[in-house]
Amino acid sequence: MEFNTEETDLPIPIYLNWQIVEGLLSQIEDGISRKSEITSISSEKQMRGSEVSGGAKAKIFGIGGGVEAGRKDGTENNAITQTKTEQYSTPTSSFAKLQKWLNTLGKIQQLKTETDFERLKSGIFVEFLAKIKNNPLAELTKTISQVALLAAAVNPNLRKVPKSRKVKGGTSAADVKSIQPVDVKSIQQADKIVSGLIDSSLLELVGELIEVRNVKAVFSVESENFVDEGADVLIDGEYRVLGKTIRVVKSENDSIDLLRNTNLSLLERKNIDEFKTAWDKIEGIRLPPFYTEVRSPAIQIIPIAIFI
Repeated sequence: MEFNTEETDLPIPIYLNWQIVEGLLSQIEDGISRKSEITSISSEKQMRGSEVSGGAKAKIFGIGGGVEAGRKDGTENNAITQTKTEQYSTPTSSFAKLQKWLNTLGKIQQLKTETDFERLKSGIFVEFLAKIKNNPLAELTKTISQVALLAAAVNPNLRKVPKSRKVKGGTSAADVKSIQPVDVKSIQQADKIVSGLIDSSLLELVGELIEVRNVKAVFSVESENFVDEGADVLIDGEYRVLGKTIRVVKSENDSIDLLRNTNLSLLERKNIDEFKTAWDKIEGIRLPPFYTEVRSPAIQIIPIAIFI
């Protein structure tokens, strides 16, 4: 397929699932080769021949003389030169090729209006512009220990200092041991949540669609598929996302669970709610929004690429 670079956006992937790209191209092109050869042929004219020269002495009719003899002949041939150049496909070039194919075949549904969302079904290739947000629970627990330590240092209300058993010179050794943050239990629960998220091989991201109001997209990414940096480079940035829908949530009472790919999905809902309640009681700390599900309207996709 030939590309017109004037009509192509020349995407720069930040996240790219190369296995999916390779598999789709293989289906479209009935097999895929990572290497191709470009053969160029050139020709030029060459003269080919021989030249003989020399001198001979002869006496003719008794007269001495010298005769110089020489000969030059040749043929004109066309020489053909064949040059082969190996050309390798890169993940980015393969993705650009796949995107071009899918657009040409009319397989990608662009999400730009509310009508586009209403027409959306599961199993459809979809592309949209979104502001990427981290999993709110992961964002909360990512810095929970550091925030707790910092807050305890600057806010005395977070510590319980015993008022009894004072000794000369200050608090007794026994009292020092008893000085602990009020919310140790909450922090321990948070550590368990962090461990549960780290054990998961997938990172859940949430995209707020820019061109379709109030619609969110949920998708799981694998760290090995990031081209350069990790997922942190995506957070709060605006990127285009190409993927395939696996769920479209339109009912008001329906939602997408953000814990489904983590070990925390084994916990009862009340345990998570207890943690949230305990953590919300801490004063003097500004925390990100805490929620474990994305309500309707929303879509869940398998991401193929996140790009600019």
